[in-house]
Amino acid sequence: MGKAIILFLFFAFNFINAQSGEVEYAIRVHEIVNSDNPEVQSMLDKMVTLANRQKFELLFSTVGSSFKIVEDMSGVTKYEKAMIKIAKAANTTTFDIYYDQENDIQYSESDDGVVIKDTNSRKNWEITNESKTINDYLCYKALYKRNYIGRFGDARVDVIEAWFAPILPYRFGPKNFYGLPGLILELTDTKSTYLARKIDLQQNDTKIIFPKGKTVSKKEYDKKLRAQMGM
Repeated sequence: MGKAIILFLFFAFNFINAQSGEVEYAIRVHEIVNSDNPEVQSMLDKMVTLANRQKFELLFSTVGSSFKIVEDMSGVTKYEKAMIKIAKAANTTTFDIYYDQENDIQYSESDDGVVIKDTNSRKNWEITNESKTINDYLCYKALYKRNYIGRFGDARVDVIEAWFAPILPYRFGPKNFYGLPGLILELTDTKSTYLARKIDLQQNDTKIIFPKGKTVSKKEYDKKLRAQMGM
């Protein structure tokens, strides 16, 4: 048996037997806002710089997953903390996101401890034949069309692009995007792209602890958000 075949079988065996894993994602902001005001533009540029420094961690197991930002606030000023919060809200996410795969429930936990429970979070992905290699893994492109109502009551559609690796048979990914037949290694949302930098597969089943704070349904949360926006 050739050396290449032996190595392939070795890695394939590890993929099949690994029960959990950890993925680190970097961020690339691709929607840049410009302003004629130099001071405003300086602030916007600072936000993009802070957003591009963000790192996120996806933990997954047989029961579900958690997706959180990896933050190091040591030596960060109060002003920079405020800017980081704005950068997250504008370009990535301010929520820690959990997916209970066994019960098909998504939880989004905000900074203030409020937990949003979503029992209708499945995505209707369109898997294409387009492929590319990411971190030496063959990946295929999938698209998800997200319909929503704009600020002025107009119907809008965002197209989310995900690249998943079938050889990594884990149905998880960044933020609240999952359900594909393979781990998502790259995902382009409306403003940013999440890029897998490190992948660590483990034989033991990592324990995912779902939030137990004050819980509201996604329907209730969206209704309250629309009211605050005057919609």
